[in-house]
Amino acid sequence: MSNKQTGWPFQEGYVSDSDDAALVFTDYRWNDGTVTRQWHVDPKQVNLKSVSIQPFSVNDKQAPD
Repeated sequence: MSNKQTGWPFQEGYVSDSDDAALVFTDYRWNDGTVTRQWHVDPKQVNLKSVSIQPFSVNDKQAPD
């Protein structure tokens, strides 16, 4: 039987400007101990010093319509 690799999101990076926050990346921890980052924007276009890192939450960040 082979071990299936699974990962869980554990933190996210946001950039805020005025009243809005944009999701920049999500970090995943895998069952083999590795960590990977999924970028939601081009990382070359982001000032990493302005990114706020927050724990991952399943709650919706935006108010419902």
